[in-house]
Amino acid sequence: MRRLKMIGLVLAAFALASSGPTPTPLTYQFIDRPDDGGISLKYENTSNGAVCIRGDWPFNSGPGGGPVVLEVAGRRFPLRPPEWAVCKKNCTERMWTGTSRGWNLPYTAFGLPEDLASAPKTIDGSLVAASCKGTKPLPEELFKTSEWISVGSTENQICAAFRQVTLWDNRDRVSYAHKGGDRVGGVQDYDREQFPGGSIYNSLVALSDSKLSEPAETNGRYLRFYILAERDKTKGTSTIDRMRHLLVSALTPASDIRDFDGPNESIQLKQSRSIGTYIPAMCSLQALCRPYGVVQTVNKLPCGDLNINTSSPISPPQASNVVPEASQGTTVVTRTADPGADRKVSWTSMSEPASTAP
Repeated sequence: MRRLKMIGLVLAAFALASSGPTPTPLTYQFIDRPDDGGISLKYENTSNGAVCIRGDWPFNSGPGGGPVVLEVAGRRFPLRPPEWAVCKKNCTERMWTGTSRGWNLPYTAFGLPEDLASAPKTIDGSLVAASCKGTKPLPEELFKTSEWISVGSTENQICAAFRQVTLWDNRDRVSYAHKGGDRVGGVQDYDREQFPGGSIYNSLVALSDSKLSEPAETNGRYLRFYILAERDKTKGTSTIDRMRHLLVSALTPASDIRDFDGPNESIQLKQSRSIGTYIPAMCSLQALCRPYGVVQTVNKLPCGDLNINTSSPISPPQASNVVPEASQGTTVVTRTADPGADRKVSWTSMSEPASTAP
């Protein structure tokens, strides 16, 4: 009797261990697009870390572990996934903060009758977070972050902060070059459209100083603050102000700024999937910091090309007379980064793996 009791305890413990954590429901976005003949589904990780989900959602991990179900007029229409869309092993994927997964699914993928295409619809997606056990950490989870670095109030202090920015960038570039088998120390390639006079640069030139001086990393911070520095030079503003604007322009991607334009302004450098700093800002600040010591970069910067768009204007793109062929698919699905965008939805053939939108 005692032996049977022990067996029962072991079985109970095994059941608890194998069941794992309780699945956590995740919020997703559903948009009906009757004019386009389908629906859009999107999940975005808004948490502060990685979330694990099945990689074949919405074709799996829906109600009862199966595909998502479209509900119309009291009837249920399960998504009918093609063979390639269902994962059979290593199905759990980690998603980092801010990343999203979306799909455009035509009504035909659910077998929805045409007479119900305009009827109100709901979706039973039942997306839940899976256990991350056995999955490898994402590169973002291993990215390093610096301590807060004081910007200072003198030219020498700003140059000291700039030297830290450059050292951080150099380390990333060396690591990236070694992984890709590239040579370190060559002349860096650049996008002329982002240099002064290029179309990307010029798209921000008309903005006011107040709009350019937003310290958030998004919306071309490196361009905005370089334009401010150029205005400082034209206005005859103090060198300190110009150097501060150039420092912000030269920050590595994903860097943060604290107490911007205040007495305790500091920067925090972060690794990210994007590497490299804005060449014009690097070149200009290198020149201004030369009296306080040379700030070394891992690559030789093409500083002589800063005015290349003036000396050799970029040719406008040629108009194309090629008309894209119409899709031959009938039952189609598209994986998209943002199914909520206000645009015409395009569908890709369900007979082959769907492509991820850029």
